[in-house]
Amino acid sequence: MLKNIAIGCAVLFFGFIGLILVGLFGLGYAIEKGYMPDATALAKGDINPRYISKLQEANIIDADEQVYYIYMGGFLSVLEDGNLFTDKRVISYESFDGQLDVYEATYPEIQSLDFEPGESWIDDSIITVNMKDGDWFILIVSADGGDKSFYNKLEETWKAKRGEDFDEAAPTPEAPAIEPTSEPSMRSTGS
Repeated sequence: MLKNIAIGCAVLFFGFIGLILVGLFGLGYAIEKGYMPDATALAKGDINPRYISKLQEANIIDADEQVYYIYMGGFLSVLEDGNLFTDKRVISYESFDGQLDVYEATYPEIQSLDFEPGESWIDDSIITVNMKDGDWFILIVSADGGDKSFYNKLEETWKAKRGEDFDEAAPTPEAPAIEPTSEPSMRSTGS
């Protein structure tokens, strides 16, 4: 009787382990074939063509754009959430309640880029794209080591493509220019 219980427990244990391994294999296969998004920042040569096709079908990128780097934050679909930059622009997109929102800026529209690295591998790094018109949006990239490469290539591309009329001394949206006045500023203390 005890022997039968031990055999039953072993079968359940190894069956459970087998299911986990099959599930992990299936997940890896789906990511490798481009059916599910990869959880790391991918450089141009590592991007699955299926990801590019999905982005083109959703009108996130044009057919003639070259994606230099991409990070997808979605779990089941490439279109859930992503951040990328191409030879023409920087793009962040997300799907919420079936609505796809796309935030984008061409390189000449960008005033500055700010990089805030994640504090650990579990935290995401944040790149803020500050535009000349005062708007801004963020790119989120996993802090698994690819975030710094993503940012460095983005900054290099922006500097090369931002245009000849770029003014480095121009204020960023976070630090607007303050005109000096002869009048002292007044501040309400609420009392």
